[in-house]
Amino acid sequence: MQRNKAVQASHIVIAALIVGVMLLKLAAGAIAGFLVYSMSRRVKCALERRFPTLHARGVALALVIAAVALVVFAGIVGLWQLAKGQHGISGLSAMLVDVLGRMHGTVPTWLDHYLPASIDDARGVALNMLRKYGEQLSAVGMGTLKGAAHVLVGLIAGAMLAWNEFAPVKEYRPLSAALLERFGGLGDAFERVVFAQVKISLLNTVLSALYLLVALPAAGVHVPFSKTLVVFTFFAGLLPVVGNLISNSAVVLASLGVSFDAAVASLVFLVVVHKLEYFVNARIVGNRIDARAWEIIIVMAGMESIFGLAGIIVAPILYAYLKRELRAAGLIGRHGEQDGMTGPSGPQSARQSTRARVLLKEREMECR
Repeated sequence: MQRNKAVQASHIVIAALIVGVMLLKLAAGAIAGFLVYSMSRRVKCALERRFPTLHARGVALALVIAAVALVVFAGIVGLWQLAKGQHGISGLSAMLVDVLGRMHGTVPTWLDHYLPASIDDARGVALNMLRKYGEQLSAVGMGTLKGAAHVLVGLIAGAMLAWNEFAPVKEYRPLSAALLERFGGLGDAFERVVFAQVKISLLNTVLSALYLLVALPAAGVHVPFSKTLVVFTFFAGLLPVVGNLISNSAVVLASLGVSFDAAVASLVFLVVVHKLEYFVNARIVGNRIDARAWEIIIVMAGMESIFGLAGIIVAPILYAYLKRELRAAGLIGRHGEQDGMTGPSGPQSARQSTRARVLLKEREMECR
């Protein structure tokens, strides 16, 4: 009886935390924390297999922190080079002048009327938009700073969690043990979805590389910043669905520097690959969490309508966690069906499922 009450209370606590994180827009920080923890755990497992006498936990955490610092440093250097280099902001301005000159002679007449006549006109339009939407842009900038602060806090919290060593679940009191089980399940769902998303991002990168570095050059079209766009595609593709849209939009904009026809071809590429990625995303992630493609798509659409972009990102993770808990409780699935993570999940095996949930934390701390 006490165990059942503790489990019910832990579900309420986790649900309240999830809703609170989404409503307070702390999803970026939570994802950053889980990412550091998951990467540290995986690196620790790999080190323990190769070097049994090594203090794997500390070395793994140090490697992950160094990798994060390297990525941040590379991003800062990249932005600096973009701003100062000859192919940076000045290069983009020159490209914009060339684009305007090319487009006035290639676009249809009805569209030519809406294009700026010169770079000065384009600057004027930009300044008018800044005056008109200055407050909204300031809000976006402040939101970006807050998001960066949340990510930093999440990284620190994830590192502290990775450094901590938990005792076996059976040594904790009922509610503490139940909460550890819930967090262990949520962490496992995060790992399954995120590492599946890496595969999706690699697929997007390969398709973009084939288009930018093979197909277009073969047709005599050379898009500026093509190699940079390929790298950008990988990192943008880590965002479910919308990342593919962002990266391919950048391809379309860069294609404008070549010709209007190249931009149209890139736009077709954007539409086709974005739709393909939508279903491939659901397929790959669905296989990882034992869910069909239509389930993931419906959940992502519903979460997007409620929480926006953050809802799309966390939807597969939360759905994977929900299905895990429901299977562990024997509420979904077929009778006698075996669940790879929690054991049997039928009404005749409720006791085994409960025992499997008790051992969940120990499984999470082991190297798979």
